[in-house]
Amino acid sequence: MVDVRQIADVGYAPPPSVSTSVEAIGLADLRRRAGGSIPPGAQRLDFHVVLAVTSGRSTHMVDFETVDLAPGTVLWIRPGQVHGWGDMDAFDGHVVMAARDAFDGVREVSAWVSDPFAPTRWPLDPAAPAFAAVLDVGRFDDAGLDTSVQDAVLRWQASTAALLLAAAVGAEVGVQPPLFTAFRRLVERRFDAERDVRAYARELAVTPRTLERAVAAAVGTTPKKVVDQRVALEARRLLVHSDASVASIAARLAFGDAANFSRFFVRLTGELPGAFRERVRPAAGPREETGTSAG
Repeated sequence: MVDVRQIADVGYAPPPSVSTSVEAIGLADLRRRAGGSIPPGAQRLDFHVVLAVTSGRSTHMVDFETVDLAPGTVLWIRPGQVHGWGDMDAFDGHVVMAARDAFDGVREVSAWVSDPFAPTRWPLDPAAPAFAAVLDVGRFDDAGLDTSVQDAVLRWQASTAALLLAAAVGAEVGVQPPLFTAFRRLVERRFDAERDVRAYARELAVTPRTLERAVAAAVGTTPKKVVDQRVALEARRLLVHSDASVASIAARLAFGDAANFSRFFVRLTGELPGAFRERVRPAAGPREETGTSAG
């Protein structure tokens, strides 16, 4: 059972033998690297993790939901998401880890893979092209390529998997307006300190109206909603996965006081912070597995 009361921040720290921005590794090898098991508990990653389950069954916690893992399941944990492993000994799979910026040079997928609201789980047929594409990442690791060439191959393999996963759920991918891409990256860096759209526009050296047009063209909403939704997402994560008080969370997210934060939270989610915490917390941790078997 995952303890969801604390969040451990986990950075991208591949071993010295890995000199590329993308790494593919078997889950069993990853466990051995971690000394036999990956520490339990809620973790916030600053890198991408893509898991393709090849055998066995277990569960995994992603933000506020416990999801089932079975052969054919793909999970994509994005930077900033909170996740927690269930019984890692109950299943096996292929793991792809990628630095936060590994997809920045692939314009067709860079916006989608960095979207904090994009899908995280695909229950696929193990014969599905998208599942096979994840398994193919790292296929040429032993080809004796120069590091720069190998890095490019891995990034394109991972990007191909991303395109096929997006297609599997009917998601729209493609080149986004550069201004929108820059805006969303800036929001990821500043949302916990800045909610004023005019400040984002100034930092991006455009007018608020220009920013509004770019965001509307990309995702059909307003810059204000993009910022507010990201703040609300972080607030929900902190309420569920930490013991911080509502007042402490309000301060961490740059609200003047708890009352102001509570009004914001009600406007975005329809319920008070305390009520949300009480409702969601019992279901946030992965369930204990009994009688699991490979299949």
